[in-house]
Amino acid sequence: MYTKIESQFWKDEKMVKMSCDARYLMLYFLTSPQRNIIGCYFIPEPYACFDTGISTERFRQAMTELVAAGRIKYDQENHILLIPNFLKFNKLDNPKQVKAAIDRLNELPKTQLFQDISAAIETIDKPYIKPFAERLQERLQERLPIQEYSNKDTGYSIKDKGDSNNTRDILLVPDCSGTEEETAEVEVVGKRKRTSYTYEPEHMEIAERLKYRILDHKPNFKCPSNLDQWANTIRLMDTQDKRSIEEIAAVIDFCQQDNFWRVNILSADKLREKFDQLQAKMQAKRTPPAQPGYTEGGSRLAMLENAKRRLASGN
Repeated sequence: MYTKIESQFWKDEKMVKMSCDARYLMLYFLTSPQRNIIGCYFIPEPYACFDTGISTERFRQAMTELVAAGRIKYDQENHILLIPNFLKFNKLDNPKQVKAAIDRLNELPKTQLFQDISAAIETIDKPYIKPFAERLQERLQERLPIQEYSNKDTGYSIKDKGDSNNTRDILLVPDCSGTEEETAEVEVVGKRKRTSYTYEPEHMEIAERLKYRILDHKPNFKCPSNLDQWANTIRLMDTQDKRSIEEIAAVIDFCQQDNFWRVNILSADKLREKFDQLQAKMQAKRTPPAQPGYTEGGSRLAMLENAKRRLASGN
């Protein structure tokens, strides 16, 4: 897809006052390979830092500038970015684009940024926008998932229980996240137990790699809205199973290109369960099977026959 970027970008009063990193990051968000037709998309911090080559500290400083200026909005819990005026300059021009917009909307987890999208499309006075507006209102009625934030300074996790009216009930519970255990119990909501996971950014990156490799061949796959559990499973593969991050990434790429395995490996747990088998299959495909009785010069039998003929002829 292409994105319209006005030359006025460089003369915009707010942009002129921003740091070079903030302007660079804004251009990245407008042209990111993760972007979509509605300007609201999944973009975790590690993805953006890797693509732009800037450090986490510089990234966060630039993000703060952009958010303060109203150029972007960011749902940190779901890693969803919104460019509020994206649809102003990149309008949905026909029913086909509206259908694509609905597909992208359905892929996103519930986020309060939907309210901002709703406000943006109110300026689009086209009859074919109605299906998108209706679907957006349906998404707005969904319950917000329970969100979990870790605050290491206070030693508490914040549990955010959303409801259909977008009111938030914040609960403070002790932060029991550990480094050795697979999971740590932190709260019981009704009869459902909530767990907290500890993992490194590289583990989440691999979890996201698996997600997007699956979506490449199965666009309608219902991925978990929160990949914490997948990232934790990748952590266990790394720390307990002693699989390197490179090995895991290679096996993910292999299994999601294989016609048989890609319909069977649809979660990190299944990847971990079948890892040895997958790695063996991958290595077998990369190494051509040896041909018994053959060398680079031909078959051993043919070489013996040639030697006999040379002896018989005296050569």
